[in-house]
Amino acid sequence: MQSRELLHRLIYRALIEIREEAYRIQNKKLFHISDLIHNLPLQLERGIENKSYDEILSTLQVRATEKGSEIWLENAIKDETRQRDC
Repeated sequence: MQSRELLHRLIYRALIEIREEAYRIQNKKLFHISDLIHNLPLQLERGIENKSYDEILSTLQVRATEKGSEIWLENAIKDETRQRDC
């Protein structure tokens, strides 16, 4: 296993543990965020069958809408875009 794959898997594993702990302590916001993005590191590693990052982001946005987390994702994207533009 190469370092890149290992790092993606470690992030994935950490997000799973965060999701489990959030569920255990009934932290709904943290649970929903970690549930939304826990597969993202593996999707990036695999390239989801050669999809572009734009397609991966679009899939994430659809999933966020389905899970009721679209506002969080929209705000996170806006915040990150603003920080990058500064």
